[in-house]
Amino acid sequence: MSAVDSTRGARIAGFALGLVLVAAVAWQTWRVEPTQAPLGLDVAVSALPSGEIGIERTKGDVVKASSLTPGDDPRAARGLLHVRNLTGRTVVARPHLEGGDPQLDSVLHLELSRRGKRVFSGPAGALRTDASGVALPMTVGELAGVRVRAFVPASAPDAALGRAARFQLSFKGEVVG
Repeated sequence: MSAVDSTRGARIAGFALGLVLVAAVAWQTWRVEPTQAPLGLDVAVSALPSGEIGIERTKGDVVKASSLTPGDDPRAARGLLHVRNLTGRTVVARPHLEGGDPQLDSVLHLELSRRGKRVFSGPAGALRTDASGVALPMTVGELAGVRVRAFVPASAPDAALGRAARFQLSFKGEVVG
C-alpha cells in the first residue's frame, strides 16, 4: 500500500466521520420535542346577508378562535353582529349555518343571544336546518345586535380536535302573520 492510498483512505474516512458528526448535531438541533398540550379547534364564523335580513358591516369574521379546547367558559370565543330587517313587514329572523366541516357539527357549540337573552345554545349542526326553533322577531327596519359565542364542551371527544373549520352564518326572514 502506497502513501497516496493511505492518505486518500484517511481523507475519505475523515469526510465520512464529518458527515456523521454534522448529521448528529443537526438531528439534535432541529428535532421538535413532543408537547403535552391538548389539541384545539380552529374556528371562524363569518356573517352573510340574505335577501330579507341584512348584516351591518363587520370587519372580518364575527368569531375567530385558535385552539379552542374543551371545557370552561374562558376558552370560548365571542363576537357581535348586527342584523337588520330589510323587508317592509314584520319578520322572524331564523339563523342558518353553512360551510365548515360537518364532522364538527356536534363538537362545536354555538350560543346566540339578543338583548342579554339566550335564544340558542347547542351544537352548531342544529343551525343547519330550520328545525332549530330559533326565532328573532324583527319589526320593519329594525336593527338587532346578536352576540355569538363559540365553544367546545368538556364532553367533546379528543379525536375531533386538531382541526380547522370556517362557517357562514346567515338569517332568513319569515313573514309573521
